[in-house]
Amino acid sequence: MSAVIAIACSTISWATTSKETNSSFAIEREQPGDKIERYIQQLATVGQLPLDTVEGLVDLQNTLVDPRYAERRFRSPGDPEVYIGQTVGFREQIHHVGAPSADTPSLMDGWFRMRKVEAEGGSVIEAAARSFAFVFIHPFGDGNGRTHRLLLHHVLARRGFTPERFIVPISSVLLNDPRSYDDALEDFSTRVMRHTRCSLNLEGELEITHSDVNLYRFPDLTVQAEATFGWLERSIEEDLVGELNFLRSLDELLPRMREIVEMPDKKEQLFINLCRTNGGTLSKRKRPRFAELDDETVAALEAVIREIMG
Repeated sequence: MSAVIAIACSTISWATTSKETNSSFAIEREQPGDKIERYIQQLATVGQLPLDTVEGLVDLQNTLVDPRYAERRFRSPGDPEVYIGQTVGFREQIHHVGAPSADTPSLMDGWFRMRKVEAEGGSVIEAAARSFAFVFIHPFGDGNGRTHRLLLHHVLARRGFTPERFIVPISSVLLNDPRSYDDALEDFSTRVMRHTRCSLNLEGELEITHSDVNLYRFPDLTVQAEATFGWLERSIEEDLVGELNFLRSLDELLPRMREIVEMPDKKEQLFINLCRTNGGTLSKRKRPRFAELDDETVAALEAVIREIMG
Protein backbone atom coordinates (compact mmCIF):
# COMPACT_ATOMS: atom_id res chain seq x y z
CA MET A 1 0.00 0.00 0.00
CA SER A 2 1.43 3.39 -0.97
CA ALA A 3 1.94 6.10 1.63
CA VAL A 4 -0.79 8.24 0.01
CA ILE A 5 -3.35 5.42 0.13
CA ALA A 6 -2.39 4.55 3.71
CA ILE A 7 -2.80 8.17 4.79
CA ALA A 8 -6.09 8.41 2.88
CA CYS A 9 -7.58 5.33 4.54
CA SER A 10 -6.42 6.41 7.99
CA THR A 11 -7.68 9.95 7.46
CA ILE A 12 -11.15 8.78 6.43
CA SER A 13 -11.28 6.36 9.36
CA TRP A 14 -10.22 9.13 11.77
CA ALA A 15 -12.69 11.62 10.32
CA THR A 16 -15.72 9.31 10.49
CA THR A 17 -14.82 8.04 13.97
CA SER A 18 -14.26 11.58 15.25
CA LYS A 19 -17.52 12.73 13.67
CA GLU A 20 -19.38 9.87 15.35
CA THR A 21 -17.81 10.74 18.71
CA ASN A 22 -18.66 14.45 18.57
CA SER A 23 -22.18 13.75 17.31
CA SER A 24 -22.87 11.14 19.99
CA PHE A 25 -21.90 13.57 22.76
CA ALA A 26 -23.82 16.41 21.09
CA ILE A 27 -26.99 14.29 21.11
CA GLU A 28 -26.62 14.21 24.91
CA ARG A 29 -25.99 17.99 24.88
CA GLU A 30 -22.66 17.34 26.53
CA GLN A 31 -19.15 18.54 25.77
CA PRO A 32 -16.86 15.48 25.60
CA GLY A 33 -13.82 17.29 27.05
CA ASP A 34 -11.06 14.86 27.94
CA LYS A 35 -13.38 11.91 27.20
CA ILE A 36 -13.16 12.48 23.45
CA GLU A 37 -9.90 10.66 22.79
CA ARG A 38 -10.98 7.69 24.92
CA TYR A 39 -14.27 7.46 23.04
CA ILE A 40 -12.52 7.69 19.67
CA GLN A 41 -10.24 4.84 20.69
CA GLN A 42 -13.20 2.80 21.89
CA LEU A 43 -14.97 3.31 18.58
CA ALA A 44 -11.85 2.49 16.56
CA THR A 45 -11.57 -0.88 18.34
CA VAL A 46 -15.27 -1.36 19.11
CA GLY A 47 -15.40 -4.86 17.65
CA GLN A 48 -12.78 -5.99 20.16
CA LEU A 49 -14.51 -4.57 23.26
CA PRO A 50 -16.00 -7.26 25.55
CA LEU A 51 -19.49 -5.76 25.52
CA ASP A 52 -21.06 -9.19 25.76
CA THR A 53 -20.12 -9.39 29.45
CA VAL A 54 -21.31 -7.55 32.54
CA GLU A 55 -17.75 -6.51 33.34
CA GLY A 56 -17.21 -5.15 29.84
CA LEU A 57 -20.34 -2.99 29.94
CA VAL A 58 -19.56 -1.75 33.46
CA ASP A 59 -16.00 -0.85 32.43
CA LEU A 60 -17.37 1.02 29.41
CA GLN A 61 -19.88 2.94 31.53
CA ASN A 62 -17.07 3.96 33.87
CA THR A 63 -15.16 5.57 30.98
CA LEU A 64 -18.20 7.47 29.70
CA VAL A 65 -19.34 9.26 32.84
CA ASP A 66 -17.90 11.46 35.56
CA PRO A 67 -15.99 9.18 37.97
CA ARG A 68 -18.41 10.17 40.72
CA TYR A 69 -21.20 8.43 38.80
CA ALA A 70 -19.30 5.32 37.77
CA GLU A 71 -21.17 2.15 38.69
CA ARG A 72 -20.04 -1.33 39.70
CA ARG A 73 -23.07 -3.22 38.44
CA PHE A 74 -26.46 -2.88 36.80
CA ARG A 75 -29.34 -1.40 38.77
CA SER A 76 -30.70 -3.93 41.27
CA PRO A 77 -33.56 -4.24 43.80
CA GLY A 78 -33.54 -1.24 46.12
CA ASP A 79 -31.68 1.05 43.71
CA PRO A 80 -33.32 4.31 42.55
CA GLU A 81 -35.61 4.04 39.54
CA VAL A 82 -34.58 5.89 36.37
CA TYR A 83 -36.48 7.92 33.84
CA ILE A 84 -35.96 10.33 30.93
CA GLY A 85 -37.84 13.60 31.11
CA GLN A 86 -37.70 17.35 30.91
CA THR A 87 -38.54 20.22 33.18
CA VAL A 88 -41.41 22.41 31.97
CA GLY A 89 -41.87 25.39 34.24
CA PHE A 90 -41.70 23.94 37.73
CA ARG A 91 -42.97 20.52 36.71
CA GLU A 92 -41.07 17.47 35.50
CA GLN A 93 -42.50 15.69 32.48
CA ILE A 94 -41.61 11.98 32.29
CA HIS A 95 -41.11 10.68 28.74
CA HIS A 96 -39.68 7.23 29.41
CA VAL A 97 -39.31 5.01 32.45
CA GLY A 98 -36.51 2.48 32.55
CA ALA A 99 -37.27 -1.05 33.67
CA PRO A 100 -37.93 -1.35 37.41
CA SER A 101 -34.66 -1.81 39.29
CA ALA A 102 -35.98 -5.01 40.84
CA ASP A 103 -36.35 -6.55 37.37
CA THR A 104 -33.25 -5.10 35.71
CA PRO A 105 -30.84 -7.96 36.61
CA SER A 106 -33.09 -10.63 35.08
CA LEU A 107 -33.83 -8.46 32.04
CA MET A 108 -30.13 -7.97 31.40
CA ASP A 109 -29.57 -11.72 31.79
CA GLY A 110 -32.06 -12.13 28.96
CA TRP A 111 -30.38 -9.36 26.98
CA PHE A 112 -27.07 -11.22 27.06
CA ARG A 113 -28.82 -14.34 25.73
CA MET A 114 -30.35 -12.62 22.69
CA ARG A 115 -29.93 -14.85 19.67
CA LYS A 116 -27.86 -13.98 16.64
CA VAL A 117 -30.07 -12.81 13.76
CA GLU A 118 -29.31 -14.86 10.64
CA ALA A 119 -31.90 -13.45 8.22
CA GLU A 120 -31.10 -11.11 5.34
CA GLY A 121 -29.95 -7.85 6.86
CA GLY A 122 -29.43 -9.73 10.12
CA SER A 123 -26.42 -7.72 11.22
CA VAL A 124 -28.36 -4.44 11.11
CA ILE A 125 -31.46 -5.96 12.73
CA GLU A 126 -29.35 -7.43 15.51
CA ALA A 127 -27.49 -4.15 16.02
CA ALA A 128 -30.78 -2.26 16.33
CA ALA A 129 -32.34 -4.88 18.61
CA ARG A 130 -29.40 -5.10 21.00
CA SER A 131 -28.73 -1.38 21.21
CA PHE A 132 -32.35 -0.26 21.59
CA ALA A 133 -33.29 -3.05 24.00
CA PHE A 134 -30.38 -1.93 26.15
CA VAL A 135 -31.31 1.75 26.24
CA PHE A 136 -34.98 1.00 26.92
CA ILE A 137 -34.06 -1.15 29.94
CA HIS A 138 -31.67 1.64 31.05
CA PRO A 139 -29.53 -0.62 33.27
CA PHE A 140 -27.27 2.19 34.51
CA GLY A 141 -28.05 5.44 36.25
CA ASP A 142 -26.02 7.39 33.65
CA GLY A 143 -24.26 6.77 30.33
CA ASN A 144 -26.97 4.58 28.79
CA GLY A 145 -27.42 6.67 25.63
CA ARG A 146 -23.77 6.71 24.60
CA THR A 147 -23.44 3.01 25.45
CA HIS A 148 -26.52 2.29 23.34
CA ARG A 149 -25.04 3.98 20.26
CA LEU A 150 -21.65 2.34 20.79
CA LEU A 151 -23.37 -1.06 21.08
CA LEU A 152 -24.83 -0.54 17.64
CA HIS A 153 -21.32 -0.18 16.20
CA HIS A 154 -20.13 -3.12 18.28
CA VAL A 155 -22.59 -5.49 16.62
CA LEU A 156 -21.94 -4.11 13.13
CA ALA A 157 -18.19 -4.59 13.61
CA ARG A 158 -18.54 -8.08 15.13
CA ARG A 159 -20.80 -9.15 12.27
CA GLY A 160 -18.46 -7.78 9.60
CA PHE A 161 -20.92 -5.18 8.33
CA THR A 162 -18.19 -2.55 8.56
CA PRO A 163 -14.47 -3.01 7.79
CA GLU A 164 -12.06 -3.27 10.72
CA ARG A 165 -11.51 0.06 12.52
CA PHE A 166 -14.08 1.77 10.29
CA ILE A 167 -17.14 3.56 11.65
CA VAL A 168 -20.23 4.70 9.78
CA PRO A 169 -21.05 8.01 11.56
CA ILE A 170 -24.71 7.24 12.16
CA SER A 171 -24.91 9.66 15.12
CA SER A 172 -24.27 12.50 12.68
CA VAL A 173 -27.55 11.62 10.95
CA LEU A 174 -29.35 11.42 14.31
CA LEU A 175 -27.94 14.80 15.35
CA ASN A 176 -29.05 16.45 12.11
CA ASP A 177 -32.46 14.76 12.14
CA PRO A 178 -33.37 14.53 15.83
CA ARG A 179 -37.05 14.08 15.04
CA SER A 180 -36.44 10.67 13.46
CA TYR A 181 -34.43 9.55 16.49
CA ASP A 182 -37.06 10.87 18.89
CA ASP A 183 -39.77 9.05 16.92
CA ALA A 184 -37.89 5.75 17.24
CA LEU A 185 -37.48 6.24 20.98
CA GLU A 186 -41.03 7.45 21.53
CA ASP A 187 -42.54 4.53 19.63
CA PHE A 188 -41.45 2.25 22.47
CA SER A 189 -41.69 4.75 25.31
CA THR A 190 -45.32 5.56 24.51
CA ARG A 191 -46.24 1.89 24.89
CA VAL A 192 -44.29 1.66 28.15
CA MET A 193 -45.90 4.76 29.63
CA ARG A 194 -49.35 3.48 28.68
CA HIS A 195 -48.79 0.49 30.99
CA THR A 196 -46.82 2.22 33.75
CA ARG A 197 -48.10 3.97 36.83
CA CYS A 198 -45.49 6.13 38.50
CA SER A 199 -44.92 9.46 40.18
CA LEU A 200 -42.18 11.64 41.62
CA ASN A 201 -42.02 11.94 45.39
CA LEU A 202 -41.13 15.14 47.27
CA GLU A 203 -37.41 14.40 46.85
CA GLY A 204 -37.86 14.12 43.08
CA GLU A 205 -37.31 10.35 43.12
CA LEU A 206 -39.34 8.16 40.81
CA GLU A 207 -41.73 5.67 42.41
CA ILE A 208 -43.22 2.94 40.21
CA THR A 209 -46.48 1.37 41.41
CA HIS A 210 -47.14 -0.70 38.28
CA SER A 211 -45.06 -1.76 35.26
CA ASP A 212 -45.56 -4.36 32.52
CA VAL A 213 -42.07 -5.87 32.56
CA ASN A 214 -42.87 -8.03 29.53
CA LEU A 215 -42.69 -4.91 27.36
CA TYR A 216 -38.96 -4.78 28.17
CA ARG A 217 -38.50 -8.55 28.11
CA PHE A 218 -40.12 -9.12 24.70
CA PRO A 219 -39.89 -5.72 22.97
CA ASP A 220 -41.32 -5.11 19.51
CA LEU A 221 -38.40 -3.25 17.87
CA THR A 222 -39.67 -3.23 14.29
CA VAL A 223 -39.79 0.56 14.09
CA GLN A 224 -36.30 0.89 15.53
CA ALA A 225 -34.84 -1.68 13.11
CA GLU A 226 -36.43 0.01 10.11
CA ALA A 227 -35.16 3.38 11.29
CA THR A 228 -31.63 2.01 11.72
CA PHE A 229 -31.56 0.79 8.12
CA GLY A 230 -32.56 4.29 7.00
CA TRP A 231 -29.97 6.04 9.17
CA LEU A 232 -27.19 3.79 7.91
CA GLU A 233 -28.22 4.37 4.32
CA ARG A 234 -28.20 8.13 4.77
CA SER A 235 -24.89 8.09 6.61
CA ILE A 236 -23.23 6.04 3.89
CA GLU A 237 -24.66 8.12 1.05
CA GLU A 238 -24.03 11.52 2.66
CA ASP A 239 -21.08 11.30 5.06
CA LEU A 240 -19.00 8.62 3.37
CA VAL A 241 -19.45 10.11 -0.09
CA GLY A 242 -18.08 13.36 1.32
CA GLU A 243 -15.08 11.50 2.73
CA LEU A 244 -14.45 9.83 -0.63
CA ASN A 245 -14.51 13.22 -2.30
CA PHE A 246 -11.82 14.33 0.14
CA LEU A 247 -9.83 11.23 -0.74
CA ARG A 248 -9.58 12.52 -4.30
CA SER A 249 -8.18 15.82 -3.03
CA LEU A 250 -5.28 14.16 -1.20
CA ASP A 251 -3.35 13.86 -4.45
CA GLU A 252 -3.26 17.66 -4.48
CA LEU A 253 -3.01 18.23 -0.73
CA LEU A 254 0.02 16.12 0.13
CA PRO A 255 2.44 17.58 -2.47
CA ARG A 256 1.40 21.11 -1.44
CA MET A 257 2.04 20.36 2.23
CA ARG A 258 5.39 18.77 1.42
CA GLU A 259 6.49 21.92 -0.40
CA ILE A 260 6.20 23.64 3.00
CA VAL A 261 7.70 20.92 5.20
CA GLU A 262 8.57 17.23 4.88
CA MET A 263 7.02 15.56 7.91
CA PRO A 264 7.09 11.83 8.74
CA ASP A 265 4.00 10.13 7.31
CA LYS A 266 2.33 9.53 10.68
CA LYS A 267 2.97 13.11 11.78
CA GLU A 268 1.60 14.43 8.50
CA GLN A 269 -1.46 12.22 8.82
CA LEU A 270 -2.09 13.42 12.37
CA PHE A 271 -1.81 17.08 11.33
CA ILE A 272 -4.40 16.57 8.59
CA ASN A 273 -6.76 14.70 10.91
CA LEU A 274 -6.58 17.27 13.68
CA CYS A 275 -7.13 20.18 11.31
CA ARG A 276 -10.01 18.51 9.48
CA THR A 277 -11.88 17.88 12.73
CA ASN A 278 -11.32 21.47 13.92
CA GLY A 279 -12.51 23.49 10.94
CA GLY A 280 -9.17 23.62 9.15
CA THR A 281 -6.99 24.84 12.01
CA LEU A 282 -4.81 23.18 14.63
CA SER A 283 -6.27 23.78 18.07
CA LYS A 284 -4.15 25.43 20.76
CA ARG A 285 -4.52 22.28 22.81
CA LYS A 286 -2.97 20.14 20.07
CA ARG A 287 -0.29 22.68 19.08
CA PRO A 288 2.35 21.18 21.43
CA ARG A 289 2.28 17.98 19.39
CA PHE A 290 4.03 19.93 16.63
CA ALA A 291 6.43 21.92 18.78
CA GLU A 292 9.16 21.44 16.16
CA LEU A 293 7.20 23.61 13.68
CA ASP A 294 7.19 27.38 14.00
CA ASP A 295 3.94 29.34 13.86
CA GLU A 296 4.52 30.50 10.28
CA THR A 297 4.88 26.91 9.06
CA VAL A 298 1.77 25.78 10.94
CA ALA A 299 -0.23 28.68 9.51
CA ALA A 300 0.92 27.83 5.98
CA LEU A 301 -0.08 24.18 6.38
CA GLU A 302 -3.45 25.17 7.80
CA ALA A 303 -4.05 27.51 4.86
CA VAL A 304 -3.35 24.75 2.33
CA ILE A 305 -5.72 22.35 4.12
CA ARG A 306 -8.50 24.96 4.23
CA GLU A 307 -7.97 25.83 0.58
CA ILE A 308 -8.21 22.26 -0.66
CA MET A 309 -10.86 21.16 1.79
CA GLY A 310 -13.01 24.08 0.68
